[in-house]
Amino acid sequence: MTHGRLLLGFLVGWLVVVWFLPLVAHPLWILAHAVVYAMLAGPAMGGADVIRGCEEHAFAGPLTRRQRYGGRLVLGLGTVLAFTGMSVVALAGNLSDVLLRVFVSSAPAAMELEHSLTWNGLVWVVPVTVFAIGFVSSALARTRVHALQGWLWGILGTLACLRGTLALEELRFGRLNGWFAVPGLVGMAVTAMATGWALYPRKEAVTDGGPLRVPPGWWAGMLAMVSAMVAVGVLGLWFARNISRIAE
Repeated sequence: MTHGRLLLGFLVGWLVVVWFLPLVAHPLWILAHAVVYAMLAGPAMGGADVIRGCEEHAFAGPLTRRQRYGGRLVLGLGTVLAFTGMSVVALAGNLSDVLLRVFVSSAPAAMELEHSLTWNGLVWVVPVTVFAIGFVSSALARTRVHALQGWLWGILGTLACLRGTLALEELRFGRLNGWFAVPGLVGMAVTAMATGWALYPRKEAVTDGGPLRVPPGWWAGMLAMVSAMVAVGVLGLWFARNISRIAE
């Protein structure tokens, strides 16, 4: 199965997280599993032709580039939603608490999801947006270096959009309620996937599908990557400091 090792590895990781992480941290952390998967699955599936060093559509018989793009997109997006859904079901049903009580009679009190539009909406749309941007940026890349950087642009684009829409919510409503953040992220994800759908069939042949090498203009790419990582750090710090407000 295509990308079977990636899927199997994250499935095993999800089972481990459901069992053990709620014992030492807030159960909502298991929802971060979908975000990590989206970060890795986006470039792995979107940039498969560049990373593997061949234009896979050329050997696909009657299948077109757009069909290949759509197939990888459906697989990746479907698994992101599946992991998110499993985590939501596990948290809503206090699965870790139920499993723990099989062996320990005095399990810790279970913690429940916040019933707010902000949390319930972001739980679904954040992983989807991270995956969509990473998938498309890697699908349109022409070198392995750029394809493997898709996860960074997925995280940066999602955090930037989320920060901007939350700022608009504060200006408009005086609090964070998800009314701008959730639709904004959905719009960004749909726009990214539609852009990839339109541009991928016209992408030129791969120019560097072999071993990793320093591409032309490497200093500009390195500067952009470092700047993006700094921006991700700054945005991530803001969210860490304001997580309680978002959960209200």
